Amino acid sequence: MGSLPFVSVIIPTFNRSATLLRAINSVLRQSHSHLELLIVDDGSTDETAEIVRSIDDERVRYIDLGRNCGVSVARNVGVEASRGKFIAFQDSDDEWLPDRLERQLDVFVKEPDTAFVFCSLARILKGGATRVIPSGVMPASRDAFVARLLSSNFIWTQTWLVRSEVIKKLGFDDDIKRIQDWDLALKIASKYRVVHVNEVLVVAYFTEGSLLSLTRQRALDLKIMLETQRDLLERHPAILGEYYRSIAVALRESDESGYLQPLYWAAKSFFQSPLNVSSWLTFGATLFGGAGSRVARRYHLRS
Repeated sequence: MGSLPFVSVIIPTFNRSATLLRAINSVLRQSHSHLELLIVDDGSTDETAEIVRSIDDERVRYIDLGRNCGVSVARNVGVEASRGKFIAFQDSDDEWLPDRLERQLDVFVKEPDTAFVFCSLARILKGGATRVIPSGVMPASRDAFVARLLSSNFIWTQTWLVRSEVIKKLGFDDDIKRIQDWDLALKIASKYRVVHVNEVLVVAYFTEGSLLSLTRQRALDLKIMLETQRDLLERHPAILGEYYRSIAVALRESDESGYLQPLYWAAKSFFQSPLNVSSWLTFGATLFGGAGSRVARRYHLRS
């Protein structure tokens, strides 16, 4: 056992007692069993503590933050407390397949210059449909891979396996509340070798209160990423325009943002990418509502 890589698995959790045990068991039943499981309780007020303390497995460590600090803080606390050569993350409402760690560790053995391995996951949508993320073969060159990742996040945290020294050097940005995993994945991918295991090894379940919706917080996070990823974005002006557009859409769909903020970011997107139909439609919809979208679409198609 001692010759096998020791893996630290971190589960940040907040009031997920209904699904937490499924997530924990999927880690403890891994074919690669040389691991520790750190459950970081981010101020839960449900039965989370009782569930964790009922588990009779010496590999489990429970860290109670005492108050809700946010998932970035919870993950960073887990990282600092970890003792493994590799670090993986699990979400408290998802499930790993039994050979998840084994399949990804095999990459590090065969390609020792690798810093970060991720796999595909099956997302179970509301209604029962399934979507595989990501699907297909990744770009071969680092520049092309980073550009694709910069455009949209397809590396979900519960699919990560990262060398400990890499993640401890960079860490999650505590100021980014919703998409900190995307930000950190970009930082790692732009500096280190990343490999995709093109197999579904994680199942992600739909739960109410998902962090994926376009909200005002997402807009705030994207504004921070405009700074943290500035060098990359300046090399990809079309993607920069998409960031501006995403901020405009998130603010427009928020009830707290008024009219001028979404319009400002929609205009930035329009002038950054004037030939992009999405920029036209977002600007038109923000300026004039639904009628603006229809006018912008007709004008763009004629030009």
